[in-house]
Amino acid sequence: SFLSEADRYEAIDLLTEAFCLNDPIEIALRITPDEFRKMIEPELDAVLHNNLSLVAREVGSGRMVGVLLAADALSESVDSCSAASRKFDPIS
Repeated sequence: SFLSEADRYEAIDLLTEAFCLNDPIEIALRITPDEFRKMIEPELDAVLHNNLSLVAREVGSGRMVGVLLAADALSESVDSCSAASRKFDPIS
């Protein structure tokens, strides 16, 4: 299914955990969960508006176990970097 507004904070928590604890770039740059949340939250508005997502849920419990967010290269870019930590500069 697509990500919905009701899924927003569950998706943010899942992505924050996945990237801050497991992604080599975020670990090397010492990006904190709070810094990651400030970067990803504005991105979700465009994703929700354009249905550019997929959500995987565990059968039975309904718990979100995966989320895929895509960016539309032809749409206006979200300036999430202005709210994000300067630690994201090498990624941007």
